[in-house]
Amino acid sequence: MLGTAIPTFITVITKDKDRSVAMATLQSLNEVLKAVKSLIVDEQGHPDAIANAARSVLMQRVGS
Repeated sequence: MLGTAIPTFITVITKDKDRSVAMATLQSLNEVLKAVKSLIVDEQGHPDAIANAARSVLMQRVGS
């Protein structure tokens, strides 16, 4: 389940036009990561994708 959920979170964060949606999704992803700890950290390039998505939000590259 996490194998599909994490990429979905990342897609919403990076592709949604509404910055508040991206920020809320990033917050939700943070809660999931806290709950599962390191279970998905090394899977399928997730760490880089998560970091890039967070960086995009923080640098205001998503939304309007």
